[in-house]
Amino acid sequence: MFINLQKTSELIIASSNLQTVATGLQKIVDGNKLSDYELEAFNWAGDLYGRLDWHSTLHRNNEHGELESLASELRDIFYKNLLQFAILLDNDYSERTYQTLKSPKDCKLSNEESLQIKTLFEAMHDYALGTLQAGHGRV
Repeated sequence: MFINLQKTSELIIASSNLQTVATGLQKIVDGNKLSDYELEAFNWAGDLYGRLDWHSTLHRNNEHGELESLASELRDIFYKNLLQFAILLDNDYSERTYQTLKSPKDCKLSNEESLQIKTLFEAMHDYALGTLQAGHGRV
């Protein structure tokens, strides 16, 4: 199975940003400052998160409109992992997660919640990376 260059580039960016956010969430828990690069990845991830959560209607903006396709691809893994990691995604939790991703300097999540979201982003990273590898004949 081969994937086109557009999808390949989207998955490379997604894989990098998803891992950067997971690493950044650990830095937040550890009390460390995020770099400008990490802050940009968090902003991107907030826009992706707003598109992944079907129940969210507040967070769809045009800043990263290209994320619609990626969100469609990642949505199954997103919900599967919410269940697997026993993350109860209610409106409050979703809103605080979104706000943390968009403004990580003002984290709205507890350390435990931050680590849950870190695990979720790692799972989405692994999926994106696996899709890239499978698309190039390497599994």
